[in-house]
Amino acid sequence: MINKRQKKELPVITLSSAAVSAAFDVTAYKHILLSVGSDTAANLTFKVRGAAERQQTIAVSIGTAQGLDNRWDYIQVKDREDDAGINGDTGIALSGKDARLFEVNTNSLDYIAIDVTAYTAGTGKVVVSGYSNA
Repeated sequence: MINKRQKKELPVITLSSAAVSAAFDVTAYKHILLSVGSDTAANLTFKVRGAAERQQTIAVSIGTAQGLDNRWDYIQVKDREDDAGINGDTGIALSGKDARLFEVNTNSLDYIAIDVTAYTAGTGKVVVSGYSNA
C-alpha cells in the first residue's frame, strides 16, 4: 500500500508590518512547513505562536496578548537547511533577499499564527502548509 501525502496551504501571509496573522488549525496535520521568502530590502523578524487550547475563541485570541485566559507561546521551528532548532522566543530574522524552509514543532498544538515582532523595511512572504498521510 502506498501512502499519499495530503497537503493543505493557507493563503500567502505577507510580512510587511508588525502584525499577527490569522490562526491556522493544525490538528489535522502531522507536519507543518513554512516556506519563507523575502525581498532585497527586507529587515524584519517573525515568530510562530502556538496554542494547545481547543476552545472556539482561541482562533481569535491567539492574535492578542498572552494572559491568564489566553494561553499561547512562541514555539520552536527547525531550519530545514541544516536541522538547526530556532528558539520560539528568538524568532526568524530576515535581512535581504532570501528563501528558506522551516518545520514547525506542533506536537499537541491546535493552532499556530505568524507574528511579525520587529519590522523595519521590505517585504517577506510565508506559505504555511500542512501535511498528513492518507
